[in-house]
Amino acid sequence: MILRVLVAVALLCSVARAQGEKPWAAGVSAENQKEALALYDQANELFEKGNYLEALPIYEKALVAWDHPGIHYNTVVCLINLDRSVEAYEHLQKALAYGEAPLGKDLYTQGQTYQRMLSKQVAMLEVTLTTPGATVQLDGKPLLDGAGTAKRTVLATEHRVVVEKPGYKTENRKIVLEPGKTTTLVLEMKLEARGRTERRWARWKPWIVVGASGVLGLAGAFVVTTSQDLFGRYDAEFQLVCPDGCEATSPEAESVEGIKHDAESRQRLGYGIVAAGGATLVAGLVLVVLNQPRLVGATVTPTASSEHAGVLVSIPW
Repeated sequence: MILRVLVAVALLCSVARAQGEKPWAAGVSAENQKEALALYDQANELFEKGNYLEALPIYEKALVAWDHPGIHYNTVVCLINLDRSVEAYEHLQKALAYGEAPLGKDLYTQGQTYQRMLSKQVAMLEVTLTTPGATVQLDGKPLLDGAGTAKRTVLATEHRVVVEKPGYKTENRKIVLEPGKTTTLVLEMKLEARGRTERRWARWKPWIVVGASGVLGLAGAFVVTTSQDLFGRYDAEFQLVCPDGCEATSPEAESVEGIKHDAESRQRLGYGIVAAGGATLVAGLVLVVLNQPRLVGATVTPTASSEHAGVLVSIPW
């Protein structure tokens, strides 16, 4: 690792002196090159010690000043050591983009080895959404908001694609991607067969209330715990001033009465916070129930005859 850093430093410095002949230096000012080299040297000191997590953000900052293949290369090594294969693969494409010229033969050859290794761990996913106004999530994270196409490098493993739009049938699809290959998905939503459904609020809002109840519960428990500590302190102090026992109104007992008062106040506060957390939890769960998808745009008409009774549901399309 250390040898690769030192070689890359030398190459980067030589590029700075001959920027006019190098496409990766085109348009990069001398000031930006100087800034990038300073950051690069700083990151290399951490790199040589194996402090990849600390070196990585400094390399990334250097890349902002100068998008140089050599900086990408050391960034790749950091990411590999941090088990971040997808990001490593993306940086490696930029590190190898100009061939061996900016890196040297040895580093370029090693980079090709990294490429073969990483290509067995990642896959390419291309998603095209044809339904305007719909959204696509990949593994719970936003991918598309409206019609369009998005491409991602992802781990070659199982993923979950969810497509949603009010009034349309939600599509929840599991896909398994093959290493080194590109998978293309074309998504077109279909109208709900039973009419349009909607929620009263965004799906996440009731869960925010439920989450807040947990925070309140933890806070209340903490306050109650600290009150128990104060009660313990009161007992210890009381034993010191009244080793043989004494009246509650005695001067000795009153000297530690403040500790007991603080403990009782804190205990009441803690129980109050816990109770508030419980009430918030109940309210959150009620909101979750109320926020379930409901049928809209339908007309319900009671029907009855001598032979049967029921309702007629009419849904406009």
